[in-house]
Amino acid sequence: MNFLRLIRWPNLLIVALVMVFMRFFLIIPKLEHFGIAVGSTNITFILLIFSVLLIAAGGYIVNDIFDEVIDRVNKPDQMLIGIKISHFKAWLYYWLLTGCGIISGFILAILAMKPFFGMIFVLMSIILFLYSTWYKRQLITGNILVSFSTAMVLVTTWIFETIFIDTILIENSDLQLVINEISLFVYVYSFFAFCTSLLREIVKDMEDIRGDEAAGCKTIPIYFGLSISKSIVFVLVLLLMIAVASWQYLLLIKGFVICSSFLFLTQLISSICLFKLLKADDQISFHRLSFLLKILMISGIASLTVLKF
Repeated sequence: MNFLRLIRWPNLLIVALVMVFMRFFLIIPKLEHFGIAVGSTNITFILLIFSVLLIAAGGYIVNDIFDEVIDRVNKPDQMLIGIKISHFKAWLYYWLLTGCGIISGFILAILAMKPFFGMIFVLMSIILFLYSTWYKRQLITGNILVSFSTAMVLVTTWIFETIFIDTILIENSDLQLVINEISLFVYVYSFFAFCTSLLREIVKDMEDIRGDEAAGCKTIPIYFGLSISKSIVFVLVLLLMIAVASWQYLLLIKGFVICSSFLFLTQLISSICLFKLLKADDQISFHRLSFLLKILMISGIASLTVLKF
């Protein structure tokens, strides 16, 4: 159980579900509708999920290793490394998970005969390591890196499918249009994942401000103060709501009425986030807001499940 807590198994489950949503509710239905054969198999897709989850799990572990000082202040009763899990075991788990994730990623790349694809897993491992060791303590840079990693889960799922598609068939037909349409959906939802993740990272920095100060971090709340940080998040949520409304309108005119309507749930949760943000003033309230932003992200991406209707 301590190991499962260390690798944040609920978050890993969400990552896996997001990838499943992308493949089975967006990519495959649209490709098959326009007569494009899906070259990948369920086995290769499972291997992709396996690789991504291993890299992500390793990222959570190395983050906790370098966050020991911060966690001793913010959540001493929830600490695992150095108390229930030794530093040696933590590093062992990190290298095993990350190494296996990279190896399985290259196996997948070899199966697809696209060696460059394996470099994505190396890149993501490096980004997560650099975030934990250095960029997390810098102003906004760490927040952007984590948010980028979140968005890359969706993009990687689409890249994975494209390397199995017959490019000659696409280039010599009008089916390039469906590829462009899928890409549009992927980039829009990736941008949404990036934005909600960025909002959540800033709120988590508000929650962890005491420990971050003790560790010498330069997060947005430390640099600008809680009041200005709350204003920044408030404005960003409003801009996100406008962006979602624009996407709803575009979906509506394209005929995706149910999907557009589903996103009203996302707008409702965004409104609740704004209300909670105005009242938030302590660690517990910021923690609850952080959890609500996670629900916001899930609700938006879950709208993919009704696209085919």
